This record gives sequence, structure tokens and C-alpha cells, in this order.
Amino acid sequence: MRKERIRKAYIDNENGSVLVIALVMLAFISLLGISVTTTSTTEVQIAGNDRIYKQNVYKAEAAAMEGAQRIENETSKQVLMRATPTAWLSDSDSMTTPTTADSWDHDGEGGNDNSQAADASIDSEGNTYFSVVDRGIAPGGSLSMGGGTQLHEYAVYGFYNGTQGQVLVEIGYRKRF
Repeated sequence: MRKERIRKAYIDNENGSVLVIALVMLAFISLLGISVTTTSTTEVQIAGNDRIYKQNVYKAEAAAMEGAQRIENETSKQVLMRATPTAWLSDSDSMTTPTTADSWDHDGEGGNDNSQAADASIDSEGNTYFSVVDRGIAPGGSLSMGGGTQLHEYAVYGFYNGTQGQVLVEIGYRKRF
């Protein structure tokens, strides 16, 4: 009978089980905390990369808009028709489409520049450029009965080439003269 009581006492004694359950719960919560921290760190990095990309796109777009504004402000038909050479305006025959950093020439040497640095208010570091390619008379733009002005089509490129990435923006622009 005494042996039976001793066995029953061991079975009924659950004082250590609370400690084991608490340790298991603590380990589980620690793993959950590590997982949440890793996820949060990843989300912060994604948000930072998105912010940098948007800044780069805005700089390239601002450069393209500066190029479009140069076309709009230009009153000389000689410049607009490429009779007077400029660094920022070229025709589609003489320029390859500026889709890579290597195709942009803005060093001011050799007389072969095809782009110009954007205004310093856009990018104070000088990594933003614009270029305009004259595509000629727009399709349907010369169908004028009066023989007046013709509609010219341009491709305006803005390019940002910074340490945190490269972005190229192309917009179309038309001007009648």
C-alpha cells in the first residue's frame, strides 16, 4: 500500500510542468519576435529603395521637362530644324537612341555632345541630363491646305545617372512652326 501511495504522489506532483510550459512559451515568443523583426527590416529596406527610385525618376522626368521647355521657348526655326547645331538637339539620323549610359555624351569635348546637363535646381550633383531628338514632321502634320506651319515631332529624354541607380525617361513633344 505504501508503494502505491508513493507512485500516486509522483503522478500527482506537477509542480515542474508549469516551468516547462513557461519555457516553451518563452521560446515560441522569442522565435515570433525574431521573425517579426526580420520582416520589419525587409519592409523598411523596400520602402527606402522605393523612395530612392522615385527620387531618381522625378529627377529624370524634370530633366525631360526642361528639354521640352527649351523646345517651347526656342523661337529660332534654324535651331528647331537643326540648321544651327546645339548640344541638346539632334536629328534621329545622327543619334542612336539614348537608352544606356554609354550612349550619352555630355563631356563638352570633341564637338560630339548629344545631351546637356540639367539645371542645378533639379540635381545639384550634376548627374541629370536631357537630350532632344527631332523626329521630323509628325505623321499627318503637313496636311495643311493653307501652306502655313507644320507640326514637328520630338522625343525628349531625361536621364539620371547617380550612385544609387540610373533612370531614363522618354516623353513625346510636338511643336508647330
